[in-house]
Amino acid sequence: MKDLYRDCLQSLKVLIKEHPEYWGLLIMSIGIILLFCSIKGYSFMYDQTGGPTFNTAWLRNTFGEKVAKAFNIILFSTLTLVGLYFYIHYKE
Repeated sequence: MKDLYRDCLQSLKVLIKEHPEYWGLLIMSIGIILLFCSIKGYSFMYDQTGGPTFNTAWLRNTFGEKVAKAFNIILFSTLTLVGLYFYIHYKE
């Protein structure tokens, strides 16, 4: 099992060295998925299991759902743009 794990990690290292723009695609796709979920307002975007810490559930409970939704949209739009930048930068 360790050999399989080691071989997979080695293959991943080689793939990323040959194509570093894939990190940008990964970041961008995660950003797009979370942006879509933020726009739709899915409940899992607001974690209710944690304590009284600073998170989007705290934002929603303190300032309202519109502020938390706007925060998520801005955050994940930025994440998508960062992924696009990485993709374009490393594609060259």
